[in-house]
Amino acid sequence: MVKVPSEKRKRLRIDLEIKIKLNPVKTDSKIYGWIQDLSSWGLRIRTEIPPQIVGILKEGDKVKFETYEDFLKIRGQGMIKWIWENMAGVKFEGLDNESKKSLEEFLRICFRKNA
Repeated sequence: MVKVPSEKRKRLRIDLEIKIKLNPVKTDSKIYGWIQDLSSWGLRIRTEIPPQIVGILKEGDKVKFETYEDFLKIRGQGMIKWIWENMAGVKFEGLDNESKKSLEEFLRICFRKNA
């Protein structure tokens, strides 16, 4: 289902749940969670870390990420834009070429289905 963007959102988002692994660039930590929504700009994740990820991640932290689903595999780097309890917003800063193509095609199909 496509969410209509709020006043702050500049891009449409797709609600979904995809397993993701985050690696904060400045540590050797691995954080597992699920993408809750996705756009061409970034994603919102819910982590397995209860109840808060504050202290493990901070706004402005750089992270590497990777998904595991066959229908959407993306790998890249981003920045934590916000944190709330066990949720975080990640702005894409770099996707490899295969990930860019996969994401663009996935979003195109999803938006077409919901139009």
